[in-house]
Parts: sequence; C-alpha cells; structure tokens
Amino acid sequence: MAARSAVSMYGNFFFWLFREPFPRRQIGQQIVRVMLEAFGVINWSGAVVIYMLLSETTILIAGAIFASKIGTAFTVEIGSMQMSGQLDALRLMAVEPVQYIVIPRVLASIFCFIVLKTFSDGVAIGSTILFARWWFAISVPLFTQHAFEILRHPILTTSFVRCALMAFFVSVTSRC
Repeated sequence: MAARSAVSMYGNFFFWLFREPFPRRQIGQQIVRVMLEAFGVINWSGAVVIYMLLSETTILIAGAIFASKIGTAFTVEIGSMQMSGQLDALRLMAVEPVQYIVIPRVLASIFCFIVLKTFSDGVAIGSTILFARWWFAISVPLFTQHAFEILRHPILTTSFVRCALMAFFVSVTSRC
C-alpha cells in the first residue's frame, strides 16, 4: 500500500511538472521563501559563508590556480635546467641542486600560497557581504556578527595548515 502511494505521489508530481502553464513566478517566490524560512539565511548566512570559505572553498580555488600556474612554471624551469645540463654543472661545483633550487622554491611557495589564500578569503568574504546585502537585504552588522561567532581558532588554524600542506605538495611534486 505504501509503495503504491509513493508511486502515485511521484507520478503525480512528474505528470504536472511538464504541463502548461509552468509556474515560473511561483517557483521564484518559493525559492526565496525556503531560503529565508527553512534555512534561516538572514540569521546564519554570515556563519555558513565564513565556515565554507575558510574551511574548503578558497583553499581549493586558490590551490587550483596555484598548481596550474606555479607548478607548471617550476616543472618547465627545472626540466629545462635538466635538459641543458645546468643541474649537472651545479653538482660538479659541489652544490646540491635540491638545496640550491628546490628548497627556496618550496618555502617561497608555502609563504606565497598562504598570502594568496588570505587575499582570496578577503575578496570572497567581501563579495559575499555585498551579495547578501544586495540580493537578500541582509544588513552588514548582522552578517558579520554571525560570521565572527563561528570564526574560531581551529577553523583558521586548520585552514592555513591545509594551505601550507597543499603548497608544499604542489611545489615538491612539480620539481619531478
């Protein structure tokens, strides 16, 4: 009996989904209603956005940019040095290429990726505040109040540790 009821319910939904007239305006109104009422966008949007940005989103976006630009540049540069014999020349002069070429690039990558992530966090948070103000009419003080309630030490620490680890692995992998 329950299976028949479920099939009838879903079948009824899909039957009416493709019938004219399509309620476009009603869908838009219901989207706004669900976002404002069910998820509490006004009260907790700042907290959710800050958590998502600092924990995952900006690290992945900045990491993709970083890996594609810097990782490729390191790979091409060190590969051309290997092909032209520059690394062998360094070894003949009793200079270890890893110590002279790779370690400075890795440390610079870690530092610069953290700076890039901090910058992308600031841009993402600022644009989110403007978007929330413009689209949902959320006041800036309300947004920042809830945003800073969730902004705790572990979120920032894990965010920057992940960032440093990603920079380390991208720059070390790109030297091979």
